[in-house]
Amino acid sequence: TNKIGPANELIHNGRGGVSVTSGLANEITANYIFDNGGLGIDLADDGLTPNDAGDFDAGANELQNYPVLSGASAGNSTLQISGRLQSRPATVYRIEFFASLQWDPYWIPEGQAYLGSITVTTDASGNADLHFSCPAPGWLTPDSVMTATATDPLGNTSEFSSAGSVTVEPPLPSLSIRQDHSVLIVSWPSSARAAGFQLESVDRLDETAPWETITAGINDDGTTCTLLLTDPTAGSTHWFRLRK
Repeated sequence: TNKIGPANELIHNGRGGVSVTSGLANEITANYIFDNGGLGIDLADDGLTPNDAGDFDAGANELQNYPVLSGASAGNSTLQISGRLQSRPATVYRIEFFASLQWDPYWIPEGQAYLGSITVTTDASGNADLHFSCPAPGWLTPDSVMTATATDPLGNTSEFSSAGSVTVEPPLPSLSIRQDHSVLIVSWPSSARAAGFQLESVDRLDETAPWETITAGINDDGTTCTLLLTDPTAGSTHWFRLRK
């Protein structure tokens, strides 16, 4: 087995990041590959190698099929990526996931930052669904792209998958509740109201208690929404939440 990685930086090459011209078990793992003139990983050094049904073709690294990503979203500090691998039946594969701040200048799918990996086993038809989650990098934007590779038990690593964009969801809005003498002050960002969040209240927490949507008495100055409750009943309890 020839192993490249982890943590190598393969960037700014005039051609590809890694070219596997021949041989088997060339494992390429957990590297940082970006901004190269050719493919981040090129099996057979001939440009993109299309996936084939069943993955029974032969060549450099057995021309291992790459994963196909179907979606990625980042919200509440978590990045989630989904997709599918179609390869040899009943085989265990390591799927590695990568993020890039944006497309490289040549619109080539590569992997600027290694995110982590999962292990999957294909079914009798050679299919495996992919579900991966990790802490979302703070630099992710809607221009960021996700990619993945697949490595079989012998160490044959695929090319990078085609890149997929990420949906970056805004963080959940905060809700502040404080008491000022006889006034209960509930406040939250105006942006949450504009995004469709509504303030709800209930006086007891059990499954039968209905949450009531509050629309009256809300002051919105364009930055902060505020609800003032004057002289709340002594000894009473109120719970509040924002719900979309």
